[in-house]
Amino acid sequence: MWRQRAVEYRARTEAARKQLESLTGAEHQDPREQAMLEALRQRRQTALSLAEDAQRLFEMQADAARIPRAWIQ
Repeated sequence: MWRQRAVEYRARTEAARKQLESLTGAEHQDPREQAMLEALRQRRQTALSLAEDAQRLFEMQADAARIPRAWIQ
């Protein structure tokens, strides 16, 4: 169970990171489109932060349950 959950948390974090990276360097000439792009970037950054926080919390729970780190790496 712990290994599977670790895989799921890592996958979510990596997916959020890739989504944010896909927007890096993107620019629009239209100020409205640029504002929408910036808002999307901010949402993706927030999603990445939440995924990273969830992964850290999971790792803390695993530590508290004395699950070997090798199982969740």
